[in-house]
Amino acid sequence: GIALNEGDFVSTGAATVPQPFQKDSTVVADFGELGRIDLSFS
Repeated sequence: GIALNEGDFVSTGAATVPQPFQKDSTVVADFGELGRIDLSFS
């Protein structure tokens, strides 16, 4: 197995249903104080 350390973040699933996206699009996930991620698909 993999050890967990104090402060590790564990995500056990999706926070929303899967969302469709098109080629050459950008998807943004904003988690407020936890941060933001921008994904670009080509």
